[in-house]
Amino acid sequence: MARQEKVEYYESDWGAVPMFFRHELTLSAGDHVLDVVADSVDARDAVFVDLVSGTTALVSGPGWEARTGQWSGLTVEHEGRWGELQHCAAVVRPHPLPGAEWLAGAPVLGSAVLPLRSTDDVREAEQRFRFTVPAGTVSLDLPLELPARVRIGDGAEMPLDGAELTLDQPCADATECEVVTAPTACLRGGSAWRGPVRVRTVEAPLPLGEWGELGLGGWSGGVTYARTLEVPAGPDPVLDLGRVRGSVAVCVDGEPVGEAFCAPYRFELRGSAGRTVRLEVTVHNTLAPYLAEATPTAWAFPSQLPSGLLGLVRLERRV
Repeated sequence: MARQEKVEYYESDWGAVPMFFRHELTLSAGDHVLDVVADSVDARDAVFVDLVSGTTALVSGPGWEARTGQWSGLTVEHEGRWGELQHCAAVVRPHPLPGAEWLAGAPVLGSAVLPLRSTDDVREAEQRFRFTVPAGTVSLDLPLELPARVRIGDGAEMPLDGAELTLDQPCADATECEVVTAPTACLRGGSAWRGPVRVRTVEAPLPLGEWGELGLGGWSGGVTYARTLEVPAGPDPVLDLGRVRGSVAVCVDGEPVGEAFCAPYRFELRGSAGRTVRLEVTVHNTLAPYLAEATPTAWAFPSQLPSGLLGLVRLERRV
């Protein structure tokens, strides 16, 4: 009745990431036997089926019979992290978190999960959250649902008064923060946070290196490295940025010098010889670090996450 000739799979943590294809079937009234046949002989590969016809819905899953060669048995569900699977279904399923169906839309199949919790041993406990803020951080927005204490770096814990925490002085380098909530047995809605942590920064020294090691692991955007240089007289020098993960724009005294999105990251600084100039290098990365941290996506691969100006940075004089 239908055949899918071409399927391109991208390897994830386990097996292939599911993909969804639509086939229109013409079925008469009555009972039918549906066979789904795959050419693959890899036991990890599986085909799942959604069939919706008026008020009738057929959804495959654990318990379906699988057969290959002389072997047959029941399928089992892989419980690993696939990422967001809503796009792999024919119709919208209920979101697993109560009160969060706005993320995927109202369900067509099933109903919202009841916000109930049943346990024989309910004990109040603190919740601890640790994260790293970049150099230059002067304040943090911590939208918590519970009273909390906060520790910045090696300092002592302090009570959080309101949602915003202002530091006595900017962080000199990447600093670990810990948030400890008041003890609670359960929290309606399932989360101690109303939204993400936000930080406000000022200009601060930033070493060369990968942003993930500098408190910017989930940052997607731009970072500007700036320095004032006394350029010796003679031929105009060439700026060699070495290794960069991202695209680069270079300015001298606010004037654009050049841009590059791949190696070599070399720029001739025309007219700078014999002067004191302000050099600015702005690096932009991709959306991958943000998507990997803020969304349940399977499409941000480890090789896409490193970002930043890695160097070595050299100013070369032509002879």
